[in-house]
Amino acid sequence: EARDRIRIDQLQFRSDLGRKGVEVTVQTHNGSGGELAAELCLQAAPDNFTGRPLPVLKSAMALAPGEGGQKCFYPMGTNFELWSEFNPRLYRLQASLAGESVRSEMSGAFGMREFKANGREFAINGQPVFLRGTVNCCEFPETGYPDMTGARWRKIFSTVKACGLNHVRFHTWCPPEAAFDLADRLGLYLEVELPDWSFKVGQDAAVTGFFRAEGERMIRAYGNHPSWVLCT
Repeated sequence: EARDRIRIDQLQFRSDLGRKGVEVTVQTHNGSGGELAAELCLQAAPDNFTGRPLPVLKSAMALAPGEGGQKCFYPMGTNFELWSEFNPRLYRLQASLAGESVRSEMSGAFGMREFKANGREFAINGQPVFLRGTVNCCEFPETGYPDMTGARWRKIFSTVKACGLNHVRFHTWCPPEAAFDLADRLGLYLEVELPDWSFKVGQDAAVTGFFRAEGERMIRAYGNHPSWVLCT
């Protein structure tokens, strides 16, 4: 895959309801060999519902040679939609870098939600939630591999919702992007697991290193999705 020498490599989003905004991490790559100055522009807008775009946030960014990044806080104002199983509203943030010999754009979807444990209970956006779930063990007998397009996931997740469930556990595996995308839009809470069934976690340094690195890769690839609420 051919890519620009100077580019936005990745966007990471972490919603913060207390601060009424989202922390945006802009990962960059500068293959020019020298430091460059650029202007970073961020703008969020409703993605799967009707609404007005939010204001543009601009800031200066120094691109060091090689891999780099910058964190900034994007305020969502006071009248934003919260994501949950009952209100799966998504926003899309457009990021652009502009400067001398620099022009790169990337966008990504996110949801404004907070999922955490309150004592012995789980809560979504401060409200108690009971996980009514099922398990998926990567059963795709017709193909031998998971659906990468979303068509099969729509049948699976629509059935889950029709049965009154709100949670899917992926037994010792991580689903593809298509599953997360659809779960975001249908309002499902996903529990993703590392590929281990040995019951000996921590006893082998090489295996432990692989799991740690794999977990970090999973977070980088799918951590923006509001549907991903648990990881084991």
